[in-house]
Amino acid sequence: MTKLTLRRATVEDIGQIHGCLADLAAFLGETHLFQLTPEKLQSHGFGPNPAFNVVVAENDEAVAGICLYFPTFSTWYGTPGIYVQDLYIRPEFRGHKLGEKLLSAAARQARAGGATHMRLSVDLANKKAMAFYDRLGMAKRDTEEIRMLDGQDFENLATSNLN
Repeated sequence: MTKLTLRRATVEDIGQIHGCLADLAAFLGETHLFQLTPEKLQSHGFGPNPAFNVVVAENDEAVAGICLYFPTFSTWYGTPGIYVQDLYIRPEFRGHKLGEKLLSAAARQARAGGATHMRLSVDLANKKAMAFYDRLGMAKRDTEEIRMLDGQDFENLATSNLN
């Protein structure tokens, strides 16, 4: 494998980031849910108040993988942390600890800003990812369950007039 460089993404990486995320959606069988466009990536991640950060791993030819994360805050710990939304390694680059390197780079970047912890969710069908996170020491929480409100249900709650 050629030498890879890890760095913070720039606006010039948007096409490659979008491609990785589209590949991830396909890998998980969720292309029907994938609504991200390069324009949304640029607007939300590379404007004056970015909603997320991305670490990219690249060689001279292409982006090999990405780690997209954003800041969080734990009221239990009383400290900032990060939530890893997406970690994706292109198939031809897997098996070289690139996922661990990307997570490590994200943790270093976040720690520089005061973060003390990392959270993420794992697709239940992705057994290899679960084993990977177990190997890193990322604990499964039996006391939590991820929930989501979206679409019309989100709109209804956001526009409800509960006084």
